[in-house]
Amino acid sequence: MILAIDPGNERSGWALCLHSSGIEKQGRQQIFRIEDCGIDENFKVGDRIRRSSVACKIVIEGMDHTGMPVGKEVFETLMWIGRFDNEAGQMHRSVDIIQRREVRLNMCGSSWAKDANIKQAVIDRLGPVGTVKAPGPMHIVRRNGGKHIWQALGLAITYLETLKSGNGKSASQIRNLDTA
Repeated sequence: MILAIDPGNERSGWALCLHSSGIEKQGRQQIFRIEDCGIDENFKVGDRIRRSSVACKIVIEGMDHTGMPVGKEVFETLMWIGRFDNEAGQMHRSVDIIQRREVRLNMCGSSWAKDANIKQAVIDRLGPVGTVKAPGPMHIVRRNGGKHIWQALGLAITYLETLKSGNGKSASQIRNLDTA
């Protein structure tokens, strides 16, 4: 299991994902399923970290410097990243902080990618959103809040494809367990 968190200054997007090391592998492809996701107040995300299983890997999106002046919201978000990291450490959970630039590069091949590009890259890897009458594999994301969840999923995929492989290169293509 992976708990991926896209932190914000007041609310954070998160996705709890099951991946193939906990289930099965088919060739070199990772199998991936979203167990739950949402956008919650930051203190509730901290509670989620405390309730996560010992085997759950916590992955938090870090912030890159932009070379531009920043406001109060950026510093508050950085504070929450530290709080989430501390919370996981107190619960003896393994934590990785992955910079946003790494997510952009892995998901889109460009450090200039925007949120919409990452959303499309997640859909391309895991399947369509669908409609209310014909929900696709990613309909849970639309139902549970959207924008920041897409970023959390991009973070989880980046962790699996690059950092977990240990070589900084794409280990495999991720695909959705529900469409396998």
